[in-house]
Parts: sequence; C-alpha cells; structure tokens
Amino acid sequence: MARSRTANCLSLAPSLLLWRPTAQSKSPPPCRRLPDPVSFPAASLSGQSSHFPTQASLSPWTPSVGHRTLSRRSLSTIRCPLFTTTRLVSTHDDQPHNEVLVEGKASTRAAILNRPSNLNALTTNMAIQLKKLYESWEDNPDIGFVIMKGSGRAFCAGGDVVALYQLLNEGKVEVCKDFFRNLYMFIYTLGTYLKPHVAILDGVTMGGGAGVSIPGTFRVATDKTV
Repeated sequence: MARSRTANCLSLAPSLLLWRPTAQSKSPPPCRRLPDPVSFPAASLSGQSSHFPTQASLSPWTPSVGHRTLSRRSLSTIRCPLFTTTRLVSTHDDQPHNEVLVEGKASTRAAILNRPSNLNALTTNMAIQLKKLYESWEDNPDIGFVIMKGSGRAFCAGGDVVALYQLLNEGKVEVCKDFFRNLYMFIYTLGTYLKPHVAILDGVTMGGGAGVSIPGTFRVATDKTV
C-alpha cells in the first residue's frame, strides 16, 4: 500500500510542476484516486476461526500485582542439581545470624548490612536473609517502603572474595556457585520489587554493593560515599 501511494504521487509530480493556469483551465488536473484499503469480512475479525486480532486483544496488557509477584516468586522455586546448600559464611568474627539487622517504625523497614570489619561484604547467608526479609515486607500491607544501609564506614564492598578465594583453593566450587545463585536471586527480587526501595550509599560502595543498590528505586549518596 505504501509503495502504491508513493508511485501515485511520483506519477503526478511532472504534471503538477508543468501546469500553468489558462483561460480554459483554472484548476490543476485532478489527483488520481488511491485504491481503497483492504478490508476483511466481519466474520474473520470475530476471533473464532481467524488469526486476525480483535481490538480488545490489541489493547496494552498491564500485569496485576499478584501476577508480577507470582511470576517472580516462581523463579525462586527453581533448584539446579549442581548447586549445594552449603553456605558461604564469614571467616572472621561476625556471627551469621547478626549479619543482617532490621530496624524500622510504622510503615518503614530498614535492612542493615552488619559486617563492619569486612566492609559489609556479602555472604550466602546474607543474601538468603535479605531475600526472605524483602519478600515478607513486600507482602505486608502496613509497610510502605524499604531502606538498605550498611554499618560502619561502608555500605557494601561487594561479595566476600576472601572467603570465595579460600573455598576455590579447597576445591569447593559448588559452594561458590551457591553464593552467586542466592545473590543474583536477591538482586532479581530487588529489580522486580513492588514497593519503593532506598539504598543509602554512606561509605565504601563497590562491586556487589552497587549490584544490590542499582536495581532499587532510589540511591542516596552522601559526602562519605566512595
């Protein structure tokens, strides 16, 4: 159709350019009538036995909150047989059950990365805890938005590469894979989160620290952000 319209206009161009009004003809030659657009029978648009979409099917589809949550949560049920459940824990004095602290009042909750002696480097235990916390806060209608921040002089220096290096030297490759699997699943949760999320980048922020802050809604830098 577009090609025929172009051809019609080009065929009329010489006559329009050379036309001059005379006593006998005071109007330009009539334009050639374009063919009518192709129309389909009404029965073919009923959607019963035709592949042509109806107007309703062409309208933009907006997933519901339940659908988005279900789609995202279904990913968390996938388990790869190559991954083990052994957790990458800290090699220092930080206790695993204290690696993520929670504070908040009323409609606000804050997750605090609590490994200050390691610049809040992430472990498998932290990734699992964070994912569970964020999902529970998302399901709680009384919570309006969520904050993530770090304790000490860092927000987050990324993954615990010291522990990863030691595990690789010991041949525990599957444990390292388990760490990255849990961390990436938490980052995916952040990227599809249904509530506002604010990351306070107060202090050292690099590597995985950027990875757990960028997918959120807001990132706040301070005069101590490095």
